[in-house]
Amino acid sequence: MVIKLKNLAKTSQYFWKYRHLVDFSIWSRYLASANEAHRAFYPLFVKSEGMASIFEFGCASGPNLKRVLSECDLEFFFGVDINRKAIQIARNQEWSCSTCFHTELEPDILRSTLLKHDKLRFDLGIYDRVLYLLDADETHRHFESVTPMLSTVLIDDFHSDSHESNGVYHSKNYEKILSRFGFVLQTSEISQHLIRDDFFKNCAKRLVFRRGA
Repeated sequence: MVIKLKNLAKTSQYFWKYRHLVDFSIWSRYLASANEAHRAFYPLFVKSEGMASIFEFGCASGPNLKRVLSECDLEFFFGVDINRKAIQIARNQEWSCSTCFHTELEPDILRSTLLKHDKLRFDLGIYDRVLYLLDADETHRHFESVTPMLSTVLIDDFHSDSHESNGVYHSKNYEKILSRFGFVLQTSEISQHLIRDDFFKNCAKRLVFRRGA
């Protein structure tokens, strides 16, 4: 029962917005988790695709960026996270590329950042275990606003063709959602995040979407 209550809390946006008030070092630990196994895919993918720009929704204090920059060169990175303490820590780091960190997603600022770098789109959009916090309508509105500015979308979250749940977490059909905005599923693999139960085993996926022709 205690575990279920903890998991229910973790599915609340308020939990992530104010988590630093009950766990003061959480975002420093997140940054230090850059070398965890599930983040190893990002630099390999960025390097193999020759990517130079990344947008990350739910960037926390920057562990995925830190992992990428340990092995790759980037031109610029734009990160959004609901937690102001996480963003503050990210802003205080010395990054080897141009960075922007915000607590709210503002498409106009995204567009102006791209224009500043003479780009139409970010090479990659990263969604690492964050979209489960949004309901179906919020997810649709989010992608409606940002997909015109993304070339490739990488989602690590709970995906299935039909709705599945373990009573706390719920899956979405990201292939169906992204197809509405002209994206095609290229690869679907098992997530490297911790597998907790059969729902995680069946639905925790790492998905790569490409903009269609």
